[in-house]
Amino acid sequence: MENKYNKNKAALLKTIYYGINNFLYMSKFSIRYKFTLAVVFIVLVPMSLSYFYAYTTTYKTLKANVEEHLFNSVHIIRDQLESQFDIINQTSMLFLSNATIRSTLYTDDDHTLFQQSQKKIQIDRELKNLLLFNYAWDRKLLKSVFIFETSGQYYFISRNSINTDVINRNFDINKFMLPYNMEKYLMPPSESDQTIYFTRNIKDLNTQNLIGLLVLAIDVNSLSQLDNSLVTYKDMQIITYDYEGTIFSHTDKTKLGKKIENPAFLLNDSSKIHEIVIDDQTYLAAAMKMKDYHLNSVIAIPKNEVFSNLEKDMRGYLLSFVISMIFAISLGLYLSSRVVAPLKLVTAITEKVKQGHFHEKLPSYKYIELNQLSTVFNNMTDEIDYLINEVYEKQLLLKESELAMLQSQINPHFFFNVLETISWEAQFLNNHRIYDMVRSLGALMRSCINLNARDKITIGEELQYINHYLNLQKIRFEDKLEAKIFLSDSEITKFFLPKLCVLPIVENAIVHGLEVKRGKGHLTVNGCLKEEGIVFEIIDDGIGFIPEKINFDRVESIEMRKNNHRSIGLYNSNKRIQMMYGHFYGVFVKSKPDEGTTVTLHIPIDREENWNV
Repeated sequence: MENKYNKNKAALLKTIYYGINNFLYMSKFSIRYKFTLAVVFIVLVPMSLSYFYAYTTTYKTLKANVEEHLFNSVHIIRDQLESQFDIINQTSMLFLSNATIRSTLYTDDDHTLFQQSQKKIQIDRELKNLLLFNYAWDRKLLKSVFIFETSGQYYFISRNSINTDVINRNFDINKFMLPYNMEKYLMPPSESDQTIYFTRNIKDLNTQNLIGLLVLAIDVNSLSQLDNSLVTYKDMQIITYDYEGTIFSHTDKTKLGKKIENPAFLLNDSSKIHEIVIDDQTYLAAAMKMKDYHLNSVIAIPKNEVFSNLEKDMRGYLLSFVISMIFAISLGLYLSSRVVAPLKLVTAITEKVKQGHFHEKLPSYKYIELNQLSTVFNNMTDEIDYLINEVYEKQLLLKESELAMLQSQINPHFFFNVLETISWEAQFLNNHRIYDMVRSLGALMRSCINLNARDKITIGEELQYINHYLNLQKIRFEDKLEAKIFLSDSEITKFFLPKLCVLPIVENAIVHGLEVKRGKGHLTVNGCLKEEGIVFEIIDDGIGFIPEKINFDRVESIEMRKNNHRSIGLYNSNKRIQMMYGHFYGVFVKSKPDEGTTVTLHIPIDREENWNV
């Protein structure tokens, strides 16, 4: 019990220590957490200390009371048993000192039946007279009295009718005791015969020769009445045994006359309370000797029974402790919410101010500190609103007007008019090669200018710009380049995608894959509509490359370096797609030297254009 208590105490103290340590170094937690923990800590420490104090004090008091009870009980048992045996011993002396019994036993002329009858009548009459006002007989301590002559002749008086088994038992005792010539002796009971036999030799006063044996049968149940009155705990054991460990009295009657199986019960007479373990159960035990009768009495009480009420009381205390903790946590959460609520409101309004709602204001509070915070915050938003409206926007309008003036100095339409003139001149001269090149170049330049204000375009528009680019490259490379575009479904052209995200990949394939290749190069652009989205594959059989730190399954693992012209197009396309649609989509790359490169572009099915003006 003490070990369990010490372990629980150590565990709780360890928990409290780590709780204090975490509380002192808790800067990463919110104010609400700290406040709640502080309230819990304030409640936890006093209640824990009071719990330990109550448990320790009650435990010591109970243990002291039990030890006192054990000492008092074992004293009572010892004194009472000695008193009972003293009475039996005194009774035996009455028989031994009776002149009539002694003179009758001395007589050797009892050879006739008449003489034997007279002898028996005299002894029986004396036995009855001696027990007439005898305490042991009246209290039913004695069950019977037998007197044996050395010749085997016997005389007896019994409280109950005598049967053959009782007579045979007394004969066996007489037969057993004759060789030892012991003045007095106690014979233990048994489960079948719950009787203690007190024997005493009868000797000739002059010659000290043995002339007979006195056998007093003591009722164990009468001796055990006191033991039963002292049994105040469940599984409490009261045992009386001789120095050889033979049990004379036991709360369990089935063990009478047997040897003590567990040597833990064989205790020495001392003022110390012993802790003994029997069948994995700990007992508190006290022992005391009866030296005159060579007996030892032991009282053992189960330790868990002694402290069972303490456990019940502590469980009730723990229940109140848990309820108090729940109340403390609830109170801490409530008070912390009252404290943190204004801070949350400040955070929410600050977020709105961040989004440009400078007219949001904090309310006034009845607490001075919070009211000061509200006043300072509202003044700050007013100042920011003034600066944004009066300073920043005016400066922005001024910059835009200056930019517009600069742009107006170089009119892009001038370049388109020049290119248009060149294309008409080439057509007039029947130079279709120059005409196609100028027309495709003009279309690409016009797309770059017209699309600056748009985030998305249709896939059909993207494919048109790819065709213009491929026309220019085919004219440049002639038969060295073969490029094809395949769509699994014509409906693909109606959906939207981030503007010019496929064209840079096509340009990458030609410039870095096919341009430096010996012989003819092939480029294929495949567009496929699937359940999970739209997939474009840009496949070339160029020189390929060894991707640096590339995971060929997911492009977000690619650490593309912006200073590498090979990867800048892939990086930009992937970044724009993921910013617009999320990391599930993007660009996937597979490439091997001398085998070519496959770039897969995955986007969702986007039916609506998002205009960014």
